[in-house]
Amino acid sequence: MKKITIGDRYYINGFALIGKMGLPSYYCQTTNKFKDSMQIQALSRSTLSSAIELANLVFPYQKVLERADLAFKLSLTSGWTSKLILQLVSIAEPRYWVALNEDGDVTGVTGLYKYLKDKDDSLWLGWTCVSPLARGKGIGGQLVDFAITKARSEGKKFLKLYTSNHPNESAAQHLYERRGLQIVGEGELQGSSFKRIYRQLDLTNENNYLS
Repeated sequence: MKKITIGDRYYINGFALIGKMGLPSYYCQTTNKFKDSMQIQALSRSTLSSAIELANLVFPYQKVLERADLAFKLSLTSGWTSKLILQLVSIAEPRYWVALNEDGDVTGVTGLYKYLKDKDDSLWLGWTCVSPLARGKGIGGQLVDFAITKARSEGKKFLKLYTSNHPNESAAQHLYERRGLQIVGEGELQGSSFKRIYRQLDLTNENNYLS
């Protein structure tokens, strides 16, 4: 791995990571030219509304206490109230990031959170999606790779997620397969005729997915 440091930006194998330890914000090139680039940055108040709008577009079926707007807002809020609300759905420490294009528009979202039942060895991937207008540029792959790297750096054994067979998520299924997130179960998706699909990646094996 080749690492070059210039100011607060760390270049690793052609990628630049900005911020403490190179983790809060992530810069990547979708082609070999600098003009096609994007940044992954931590969700903030300024990007909150755009992230909610995108998640609602891609995920039309959401449980009352597991809505994207609630999850994103709680991730930016500290205190006992937010912790109690999260405990109602057995979730802890939600964190989200957005992909921004050169104009600063939100083109993608990803997140990590813990379920209390397996918080010691697992992280869950949440609300990962890409704007329909920005698909086909590798953004989804970069978001998932970012989350995998982050989860592995925190010493977790598994990265898990649940998705569905809704047409909006068909491209994501292929991406998850390529990254080694294997189907481990299925269930009903409330309020729809679609299936909820559970996937899991073994983070202890660094060679179990294709880029």
